[in-house]
Amino acid sequence: MGTRGKLLVGFLVFCLCASVLQAQVVKKSQGGLDDFVAASPRLQVSQVVMPVEQIRSEAAALQAPGMAAVVGDWDRFVTENGAQWTLQLDRRTGRPALVSGSGVPWIPGTGNHLTRDDIRENLGASGQVNRGTLVRLSKQFMRQYPELFGVDPSDLEVSTPGTGEFGGYLWYVNMDRKYQGIPVEKSYVTFRVNHGNLVQFGGEFMGAINVDTVPTISLETAQQIVAGYLGGMSSRDEWMDGGQLTILPLAPQGDAGVYNLAP
Repeated sequence: MGTRGKLLVGFLVFCLCASVLQAQVVKKSQGGLDDFVAASPRLQVSQVVMPVEQIRSEAAALQAPGMAAVVGDWDRFVTENGAQWTLQLDRRTGRPALVSGSGVPWIPGTGNHLTRDDIRENLGASGQVNRGTLVRLSKQFMRQYPELFGVDPSDLEVSTPGTGEFGGYLWYVNMDRKYQGIPVEKSYVTFRVNHGNLVQFGGEFMGAINVDTVPTISLETAQQIVAGYLGGMSSRDEWMDGGQLTILPLAPQGDAGVYNLAP
């Protein structure tokens, strides 16, 4: 997976009850199957967050592929919604990690003067503000400022446990990402609405994906690899699930957490 200029390389794996990875760091043994647990440090991909003002001050950062478009969309957002906003960019992806500010009126609440009639096209058949209303508003917002997200809204799936109204005045919208129907681990977008106003949004591992979604091995082969790694399986052993395809972010070799074109 190349996330805008191959900043992050992704790979497609079958997730089974045990995962086979190229081991570079071995976990301290606690006996049993724990002896086989290993993880590559290239999978420990975390955000490198900094304010947009710092990005503007670094010529090399501004010249990174696509960064000018992101900053341009940000400037347009501030022009249209007021200057009382802050932007924290993830330097790995060049996309916002967290945006916070004074608020954009979305739904009727004590923080604005909106009425249900003002947003009737987003209310749905019930005529009431509900989860669907907030999801529609979130996706419309993403289409309005596409460079701030770099994600096709149609690739997002609502996280039901994390989306809804809390406390009578807070709405949370969390959406997980898929690519060609395959889950992208750690990739999501989030929105926070307080007293009717959007006050926060952001996410992780946003941006373009370019990966062949056809696996190079079958599920059966993946299971055979795992079984061989464990030294074979007895008649009493069983798979805890059927396995699934997933896309994982993978840091480039020698990654320093800096947005660049290095593979």
